[in-house]
Amino acid sequence: MHKAKHTPGPLIVKTDGGGFFWVDKHTKDGGFTVCNTGDGAEAEANANLYAAAPTLLDACKYTKTLLATGVGQHTHALALIEVAIAEAKKGSE
Repeated sequence: MHKAKHTPGPLIVKTDGGGFFWVDKHTKDGGFTVCNTGDGAEAEANANLYAAAPTLLDACKYTKTLLATGVGQHTHALALIEVAIAEAKKGSE
């Protein structure tokens, strides 16, 4: 059975300047569009949230390990979470 994997970060939010947003992944071969979030009222916030997904996942994995073992750098976990939240909320405040 094939195990699906997500596109690793960093992911970049792009806009056409007219309100349409999408998320790209840059690669050594140029890159590709990961998703289009459209041009509605929530398009930019959705694009930022999608682009932050790899960082959010990393923060959750690290925090889960920290909480499960009781060992680790609490300040590092907090810093990861703060960065992830900031990336996800970019442009929505």
